[in-house]
Amino acid sequence: MLKHLKLIMVTLMILLSMPAITALDLPTKNINGETYHYYVVKQKETVYSLCKRFGISKDEMVKYNPAVADGLKTGMTLYFPAENNVGSEVDIEVETMATPAVSTQVDQPTVPTITPQTVNDVQPATISTSNDKLSIVVMLPFMLNERKPSQNALKYTEFYKGILLAANEQKSNGQPITIYAYDTADSLDRVKNILTYPELKSADIIIAPSDNRQYVVITEFAKEHGNYVLNAFSANDKTYTRNSQILHANIPRDMMYAKAFEYLCNTYNDYTFVFLISEGGKNDKGEFAIELQATLGKHNIKYSEILYAGELENKHLTKLKKGGKYLFIPLTSSGSEFRKIAPQIIAMQESASNKNDIRLFGFPEWVTFKGENLNNLHRINATIYSRFFNDNNAPSSRAISEAFNQWFGIQMIESYPIQGILGYDLGTLLIKSLRNNSTFGKQYDGVQSAFEFISASETGGYVNNSLYIINYNADGSIDRKLY
Repeated sequence: MLKHLKLIMVTLMILLSMPAITALDLPTKNINGETYHYYVVKQKETVYSLCKRFGISKDEMVKYNPAVADGLKTGMTLYFPAENNVGSEVDIEVETMATPAVSTQVDQPTVPTITPQTVNDVQPATISTSNDKLSIVVMLPFMLNERKPSQNALKYTEFYKGILLAANEQKSNGQPITIYAYDTADSLDRVKNILTYPELKSADIIIAPSDNRQYVVITEFAKEHGNYVLNAFSANDKTYTRNSQILHANIPRDMMYAKAFEYLCNTYNDYTFVFLISEGGKNDKGEFAIELQATLGKHNIKYSEILYAGELENKHLTKLKKGGKYLFIPLTSSGSEFRKIAPQIIAMQESASNKNDIRLFGFPEWVTFKGENLNNLHRINATIYSRFFNDNNAPSSRAISEAFNQWFGIQMIESYPIQGILGYDLGTLLIKSLRNNSTFGKQYDGVQSAFEFISASETGGYVNNSLYIINYNADGSIDRKLY
């Protein structure tokens, strides 16, 4: 069904460990009084395939065979000390289950080291754990019993695979953590059944599906038993405001708007904000514009509205004074509408004495732009806000993609956000935070997502307070900063 995921009808504990080379049936040779196992490389074999076969990392292979660093060649003889265990001791266990007891067994490659940046300390949101052994439960609709899983099921599976990448990377850095995974099959009855399993009561974190009925049952269970529930998929759910056991991973709309407005008022207080309204167009960001205009009024910042039909042209801009400083904000996130306004804004910049006097601010949906639209974002030096941002050219992003492909034999699904990287970021955060006295309030800047959990209210849970401001530079580079 899914490449490298083998369904077996037993409950299987998978230790992310690398067995000693001595466990393999390899011949030995005496060299200078020392006994070594040896292996002759065959045609088409790779470092990755041999590391997987022997259960060792690339670093370990190179340690005992330095010539491998220059590339593997057919006929090369590899040597490993017979008396030493080559594999490293591992301290994260992953137990993957479906219901009924069906497991996923995952081939284990060597995963490149990727270290997201942890930035300035803030007042931490701290949760309490009472278990000597920490555990994370993943309850998602993997739909393993379907012959052809839906795109959503594949994305949930990709998210879980991202968690496995994080677990593999963090496996030897601290206190043992067990990760359980259950296929909810998008069934409320299945969810209720899973919640009867004994390991659920002692779990530190439960990662829940987005289905509202299933989510409510899980959050009520967590409130009763003292688990914490991570909501990674439903940005608009408000349960975190009244349930102290919730970790809400997406900054909510109101908080996101407030942060974006604060950035705009602080950065462009000497500009006139110009709202571009497409006559007969989609104008899907009308609420954003109305709320921003109210904020501008409170700060005595000038703004204007321009109505245009078809493409934005110079004739639509006659009420704007020459030499003024203008920040344009369209009332739509549409790519087709962006194509109608970009040429005129570029023309205005080119005729201005200072190109920075003409700016453009846009929306999270623009991170998906490609081709001409992406090029124009750079030409305009546009700025947007977003919960997520993945720079495909960044070394950390490339490393994740390569690791995912090595481990699972497929590319991650092109989506916003990329679910495999989301799983990796959240998996890394959860594992590090649980090991660090369960502190989730430190600001954490990952590969694609940032997290800074703050208390929602005296009776509520915790909510992510992180937002990206992204600037597309004229030289083709991209700046991403937390705000």
